[in-house]
Amino acid sequence: MRKAFFLTLLFLSTFANALDQKEVKANPSFAMGDKLMCSTVQSSDKKDVGNKLTFIGLNGNQPEVMFESGMTFPYKKLFENERTLTLVLARESTSGAVDGFVIDKQNGKFSHVSAGLIPGDGVYSIATLGVCK
Repeated sequence: MRKAFFLTLLFLSTFANALDQKEVKANPSFAMGDKLMCSTVQSSDKKDVGNKLTFIGLNGNQPEVMFESGMTFPYKKLFENERTLTLVLARESTSGAVDGFVIDKQNGKFSHVSAGLIPGDGVYSIATLGVCK
């Protein structure tokens, strides 16, 4: 399952390449912490630009992401080193959604890919880039 999820994220990351990461300015005063407040700067879904999200419990084993809507989801740490933190979520629901975040621990930039199925509407995929405080 982990390998399939990783391959799905790899596939979805190609959508993120269509966004211009050079336009996302690094936060020069960024300090990695247990809780990060972040904003979406670019998105393949333009209505997501400006959305806020909060990463909670990043120092622990069960980090969560709270979205602007107030919904909070538990994520798994897939990978972490001194530069990068990768969080993933596979929802076992009717949407079958998969989400992944990659946070640059040195400058606060992040990328997010999400894909799934909305019953009655069909499949979706979204890529976003942003920055954390």
